[in-house]
Amino acid sequence: MLQRRTARFLAVDGDLAPADVVAQVPGAPSDHRVVLRAGIIGAGAAGHAHAHAVNALPADLVRVVGVHDADLERALALAGATWAEPFRDLGELCAAVDLVVVCSPTEDHAAHVLRAAAAGCDVLVERPVVPRAQDLARLHAHVARAPRRIVAQAGHAALHDPLLRVLVRALAPYQPATVELRFETPRVPGAPSVVEILHDALTVLHPLTRSAPAQIHASARRRRSGGGLEHVTALVTTDSGVLATLHVGHLCDRPTKLARVVTDRVVVEASGDTGEVVVHPRGDDGEVVVHPAGQEDALVAQARSFVSAVGSRAVPAVPLSAALPALELTEKVLRHVDLGERLGSGRRAA
Repeated sequence: MLQRRTARFLAVDGDLAPADVVAQVPGAPSDHRVVLRAGIIGAGAAGHAHAHAVNALPADLVRVVGVHDADLERALALAGATWAEPFRDLGELCAAVDLVVVCSPTEDHAAHVLRAAAAGCDVLVERPVVPRAQDLARLHAHVARAPRRIVAQAGHAALHDPLLRVLVRALAPYQPATVELRFETPRVPGAPSVVEILHDALTVLHPLTRSAPAQIHASARRRRSGGGLEHVTALVTTDSGVLATLHVGHLCDRPTKLARVVTDRVVVEASGDTGEVVVHPRGDDGEVVVHPAGQEDALVAQARSFVSAVGSRAVPAVPLSAALPALELTEKVLRHVDLGERLGSGRRAA
């Protein structure tokens, strides 16, 4: 039984009830389970998605009970959608919950993680964990010095995607030669930024290539208005000779998640549209094998993993330190894009 702090809600016969009411009910069961109280920091699109993912888990396990955002109207909107309480003060939210999901702007992540950890809350922090890779070690060290041991998980939902998990298993017997990833989404309100999509694609690169990046070439297309990134193409050669091509951005009409891996003996393709991983033999021998990936949402799978780690006080599936490779690689790709644009501008000026 989880009894780290007094719970606001208790599960009795599958329903939720306030703890002080349950205590007054004659004959109330003594083995009721404490429901973990979750708080959401940041009530934008990511906050809404994570809140609904947490509440998709069993009601006698965890529930979103509080929301904080610098914009009180946004906090009120998300709180109303999740039957939670809006908190104007972050400290009051942290005092009222057992765990938090940090969905605020990336530049605020470190401050919010440290505030929650100091209050004794376990933390799941949306990707990218911090704006710069050099900040991650410092954040990890500060969390490690919290008053109690904190379960701190990096929010790499891409690693919990059932399609990726099936793809990695299908590739296990083979040696990849080339990898092509296409992660794109329409540019609509609430859509992830190109940098966030790039981060997701680079996060799954190591599980697919099973080797570290050695060389990077990248180019980008920017929006005409505002100059923000619209699309990035990156070529990554790993230290084992695998060539990976990544296409990420907003140049599409609907969300696209495709992976194609050519190995020594088969070609393996994964599609988010079909939810299937298909293994094609190279040559005339053999048969095509189809692996259904299942339909569980990656955010729900991630929330389940995090809550399980909190409940068992185990090391999370993706600890903060595991966020470093994707952060470093994202920075390298973006630096290469900037360098290429500066050189291109210089050539045009000349």
